[in-house]
Amino acid sequence: MQYLFVRHAWDVIDAILDPTTFQGKQIDDFTGFWPQFLITDSRVRVQGRTSVEPYPSRLIGMECPSLRVTELPGPAITGDTAFKDLLEAHQDGTSLTEIPLRYIRRYPFDGAYEAFFDRLLNEMLFVIRHGLKADQPRSLPIYWRELLEDLKKSYDEDPAKHALIVDLAESIIEPIDYITSRPKRVLKRIRDLQRIQHVQEIDTQCLVDLARRPGYSLPEKAGPKQRILAIKRHESINVLENRVTLHCCKLLALSALRYLSAHRGIKASRRKRLVAALYEGSKRLPLKASFRGVGRLQNPCRHPNYTLLQNVHYAEVWKAYSQLVRNEELRDTIWRWARRLWCDYIGVYLADTLLTWCERSQPPIFVEAGEKIAQAMSRHCFGKWLLGDVMPGPFILGRDDASIGTLYLIDGDSCGALGSQMAGLSVLNADYVLVWLSQKGQRVLPIYAYLGPPDCEQRRHLAYSVSEIAEDVLKSIEKFNSRFDDLECPGAWVLHGHWQCSAFLEGHQITYQNLCCWQSAPPADLVSWSRLDESRFMPLSAIVGM
Repeated sequence: MQYLFVRHAWDVIDAILDPTTFQGKQIDDFTGFWPQFLITDSRVRVQGRTSVEPYPSRLIGMECPSLRVTELPGPAITGDTAFKDLLEAHQDGTSLTEIPLRYIRRYPFDGAYEAFFDRLLNEMLFVIRHGLKADQPRSLPIYWRELLEDLKKSYDEDPAKHALIVDLAESIIEPIDYITSRPKRVLKRIRDLQRIQHVQEIDTQCLVDLARRPGYSLPEKAGPKQRILAIKRHESINVLENRVTLHCCKLLALSALRYLSAHRGIKASRRKRLVAALYEGSKRLPLKASFRGVGRLQNPCRHPNYTLLQNVHYAEVWKAYSQLVRNEELRDTIWRWARRLWCDYIGVYLADTLLTWCERSQPPIFVEAGEKIAQAMSRHCFGKWLLGDVMPGPFILGRDDASIGTLYLIDGDSCGALGSQMAGLSVLNADYVLVWLSQKGQRVLPIYAYLGPPDCEQRRHLAYSVSEIAEDVLKSIEKFNSRFDDLECPGAWVLHGHWQCSAFLEGHQITYQNLCCWQSAPPADLVSWSRLDESRFMPLSAIVGM
């Protein structure tokens, strides 16, 4: 089976348009970090060794043989898949071959990437759960303008965003305080040596031990110390419900610390004060003398006992604990799909950018053809929640009748449904595409969500992001323009997920052969979008010529 690894999304253009590139060989070494995409025949589906469904992919609308581009996961935080993975290629339900995937890592890396990832994940969960209410049954649709206004209003009320840990901070401290002061105790039956006159109960094992002792009478078998093996009762607080409470305190402290780190620059916030109090309480309460002797759980508890379900205090702890465990598992899963998480976040950012630009630019001719409903799944699909083909628009705008046109914002997975005339868009392998249709022709601008690897050195990563990415992207766009005469592509827009020095890339432009690569780094914080300068609108103005 032929397959080819590529490093970035735009590298697919070179691999497809250059006939000498797709030779069916594997690229074994990627300097800097691992490959992110895999090109195969269109009939082949690729999945992980332990995954149930195939990895996300898209078809490339080209002449035969048609191809498929599959996005690959990154390394896990811990375990075997932190260094390597084994992919399985299937065709028509039949396994074809196994494809090894190596991750080049230089750990330990600094905590900046992890802090950025946690802010990004919390932000998307805030959008999905609070804004779109994807995990709640609802009947009324939520439009993009309504969604964005609601999210910004929530920040106006309190600069720190709403999260699960905020809800728990208001309700969980009281039951934990009660439990750690009065933990449940049980009398455990243990076997131990006791004086003959103190023995109250024995069992079969005690009788076997007594029979093996030398002597004929009981005093002779008891020996010089007059002790025999017997059953005694011992009071203990090391029971499941108390171990769950201890583990819950650990998860609360971890989650609260991440929340406080993500909101380090915010001072006047009720939510932050609640979480700070929760962090202190979750560290202090388990240290009470009355709670000493409780052991740690080896693995998260999956099956609660009667006390965890029915006791009024333990039930509150179990409810919080199960939510925290699910969030930790969600974090570990999405860590491998961090680029797709960033892509989802960029979709919300682009929707806000497009709607804000239309309001501020105020073209003489402006008609929004229809309000789009923002929709998301209740469960993520390999790191993404937003459904396809939900981006706002189209917009009809222009200075006069001669310059009027229609502007579309399309997600990359929907390019294949645009018909044969737009088949070339799938070759761009972009996460989003701006399409401008006017009397002068068809212009397209691919948008790539770029998230650098966590193990890449900061200085090298920053230098590569600015210079080499722009050069690579524009060379690929030049090949695209030489192949597709009916689609004019003036350049590309790369949106970086920078966990440091994001202001350095704001409005950055690099030109090459009359093409332009716009680069910017949207902050992983919705409240910061309104403070961005006008440079965020430059790619929109360039494609429509306004």
